[in-house]
Amino acid sequence: MKYGDVVEIEKGGGVRLVLSCTEKRARKDAHNRQRGLARLQKKMASGRLTKQNINNRGYNKYLKMEGEVTISINMERYEADAA
Repeated sequence: MKYGDVVEIEKGGGVRLVLSCTEKRARKDAHNRQRGLARLQKKMASGRLTKQNINNRGYNKYLKMEGEVTISINMERYEADAA
């Protein structure tokens, strides 16, 4: 899918999904991901992240728990989100 393309997917029952991609939206999403990652890194550096932060809301979806109490950022998931 290239920027400016519109794709329609029929879901059945008269429901269709319309997808489009713009360069402006891609830049906005990339900027927001970078801001969210910076915020998570700042919380990690200050030690304010706990296992209660492990959920899929917002940019917490990039967090993973290692061992019993070690929390790190899952960069593979972060980069996959950019795709």
